Amino acid sequence: MGGSGARECAIGNTIQVTVTGCARFAYRDFDVGVFTTDLPTIASMEPEVLSAELRGDLSEIDCASGVLEVIATDRSLALDSGRSIRLQELLDVAEAYWTEFDERVKKARQESS
Repeated sequence: MGGSGARECAIGNTIQVTVTGCARFAYRDFDVGVFTTDLPTIASMEPEVLSAELRGDLSEIDCASGVLEVIATDRSLALDSGRSIRLQELLDVAEAYWTEFDERVKKARQESS
């Protein structure tokens, strides 16, 4: 990854999101078509997060095979190493990753021409 901030945040394999004051936590698998709020069922589907959008109080999380809807009073982020991270730090790392990715693609295209 680019810059030192990206390397610092990259220490970890997964990002853990903790929600408090949760009023809604529901997942709809595209194949099933209906939302479930049963946590063991949601966990068994292993949703892979692709992106998220905040729409008022609702966080709509697009996953590889469905949509997760969360309404909570607070959220926090941490790496699986236990280190807390800020949302802005995560956004900065993502931007650095995609910038570096784009540069590698451009370079590969130039080398193959």
